[in-house]
Amino acid sequence: MLDKLSKNLFWDVDCQDFDPIKHQHFIIKRVAMRGDVCDWKTVEAHYGKDSCKQALLNARYLDKLTLNFFSLYFNQPQQNFRCYKQKQLTTNAWEY
Repeated sequence: MLDKLSKNLFWDVDCQDFDPIKHQHFIIKRVAMRGDVCDWKTVEAHYGKDSCKQALLNARYLDKLTLNFFSLYFNQPQQNFRCYKQKQLTTNAWEY
């Protein structure tokens, strides 16, 4: 499955030792944040929409654009995403 994805997504990992089952949450999150539409369709077809949804709901970090898009895509409020909750708990050291 990794051979069907864009090569630049996993430049920092050795794909020979990479297990698509064991590292599925990492793959889903990386493709969601850095991949294109074709990459996302490949991942969603391989893992299923529910697995992708759960992986992103439980992700510790998603950038604002990705969070907003997948909130609409999965029809889930942003408050249901773990990364949104963690961001609300984190306060800045210096308030200006």
